[in-house]
Amino acid sequence: MTPTTKRTGMVQTVLEWLKSGREITALEAARMWDELNLRNKISILRADGWPIHSREEKHNGKVFKVYFLDGCKNA
Repeated sequence: MTPTTKRTGMVQTVLEWLKSGREITALEAARMWDELNLRNKISILRADGWPIHSREEKHNGKVFKVYFLDGCKNA
């Protein structure tokens, strides 16, 4: 069994957001929660076994990642 990481409040907030079927970008996280390091929170959740994926999107010439949950936590 893999050890789980200790969740901070923001990691839990991001997880609940993704578990509700919504997607998130770094800009959205910064605007909604003043979270400036979404990538770190995503890394923690991935290390904990959550199948979080991303895709790149382009808007107004800028490329950004959209994160989403694809399935349930790996055991």
